[in-house]
Amino acid sequence: MKKMTFPALAAAAFFVAPALAAFGDRHPEVTVDLWVTNRMVDLVAESDLMRLDDSVRGVIASCVAAMPEHEAFIERCCKASAAA
Repeated sequence: MKKMTFPALAAAAFFVAPALAAFGDRHPEVTVDLWVTNRMVDLVAESDLMRLDDSVRGVIASCVAAMPEHEAFIERCCKASAAA
């Protein structure tokens, strides 16, 4: 069985379905499971995305942890100069 996902409903109805019917007539031993959807499909596996997400979240968390508190940042970087 060959699985396919096709991204446009109208195009599938007008182009893919007739082509698959003709293909099926020529090759009755082949079964095709066709899913037609308008959902965006990313070719990266979901498990890979989850690992990447965890990695990015870890980097962001370590950067946030290294940032000074608001008051310390203001004291260090935005201190008003003394009046003369």
